[in-house]
Amino acid sequence: TERKQMEEELRNYSENLAEMVLKKTNELAISERLLQTTIENVPDHVYVKSRERDSDKGFKFIYVNDSYSKFHNKTKKQIIGKSNYSLYQKDQASSFTKEDTKIFNEGKSILSPDTEVTTSNGDIRVIQTIKAPIKDKTGFVTHIIGITRDLTERKRLEKMKDQFISAVTHE
Repeated sequence: TERKQMEEELRNYSENLAEMVLKKTNELAISERLLQTTIENVPDHVYVKSRERDSDKGFKFIYVNDSYSKFHNKTKKQIIGKSNYSLYQKDQASSFTKEDTKIFNEGKSILSPDTEVTTSNGDIRVIQTIKAPIKDKTGFVTHIIGITRDLTERKRLEKMKDQFISAVTHE
C-alpha cells in the first residue's frame, strides 16, 4: 500500500507538472506575440545588429521592424544580413559604423544628434537615433539595438513656425 500511495503521488505530481509546463508555455507564447506585435507596430524604426560584419566591414542587421524597412523602401529580406553600407551613402554608413564599433567596444549607449541622411531612394530625412548594447551574462556586448525616430516633418514644421515668427516680427 505504501508503494501504491507513492506511485499515485508521483502520477499526480507528473500530471500537475505537465499542466504547469503547458500553462507556462502558453503564457510565454502570448507574451512573445505581444512583444513582437508591439515592436512591429511602433512608428519608430527598430533594428538589431550582430557583431558579424559584411564585406564592407559594416555590422549586419539581424532584425528590423516594419517601420525601418518602409523607411528604406526595402523588404526585411533585402536588409537582414546587410549593413549600413547597403542603406546609406558611404560617409553616413561609415559614421554609423564608427558609433556601432564604439558601442561594441565600450558597452555604453549612444544618443546621436539630429542627423540628415539620404535614404537609399534619394530622400533626405532628419533622424535621431539611440543605440544600446545587448550584453550576455558575462557583460560581453553581443548585439546592438537601435531605435531611430524620423524628425523630418517636425523639423519642417519648426522651420515654418520660425519663418512665420520672423515675418510677423519684421512687419
